[in-house]
Amino acid sequence: EYKDNAKKIREALDNAGVTCNQTYSPFSLKTGDERLIRFEPNYGNIVKALEFSAILGAKQMICYAIQTGNQEEFITINKRLYRALIPHCEKNNIKVAICSGFPKYINSSVMQTPWKTEEEFIEFVESFNSPYITACANIGTIEGMGCPAEDFVKKIGTPLLSSIHFQDTEKYHDVHLPPYFKQFNWEQIVKNLQEIGYEGEFTFECPNFMRRYPKELLPAIAELFADIGNYVVGLGNNT
Repeated sequence: EYKDNAKKIREALDNAGVTCNQTYSPFSLKTGDERLIRFEPNYGNIVKALEFSAILGAKQMICYAIQTGNQEEFITINKRLYRALIPHCEKNNIKVAICSGFPKYINSSVMQTPWKTEEEFIEFVESFNSPYITACANIGTIEGMGCPAEDFVKKIGTPLLSSIHFQDTEKYHDVHLPPYFKQFNWEQIVKNLQEIGYEGEFTFECPNFMRRYPKELLPAIAELFADIGNYVVGLGNNT
């Protein structure tokens, strides 16, 4: 049934002239069972999600580090999961983009990652040696690694980097605000992306911002996001 549902949604998207560029993995994987065998339910969910996403026409699905409760095998268990997904990515012609992290302001988040630094994150993604496993840089959470966002995207480079999540955040809350609520150096970020020849996705993560307003204002907010997006992308051409 899930494939039939995906086909119906794809038809509606096509009729509306809307493109689905990427999707998100099932949220339940954040508490994935550390056994991670082929018949473990959460593993099955993410495979179904890959198939669903491919039918929608998505180029990639964003995934996060699963929480295992076993710190000694944290990296090993996560690598086992993502490595097992590669054949499904190949079959459905869709990538998995591993997100750089959760919000970890003052390292207080209960959601952890197997990597602590940008170097460890890059090493983790590169270890699969597959064009189907790429990196997603979440601008709003990068400061948890202690690396400026503009340096972070440049260090990852292309073709490893395939997705950018543009969002600003408050210090203690993952509130998903549009750019310019914090002091990220957007001009330098975009120039560095231009320098590495970035051709991936730019995605606003601002649902909480939009929920504050009546639905009648959503078209105007969508137009505002489009204007902000076009402006930010154009910063790389400024002298």
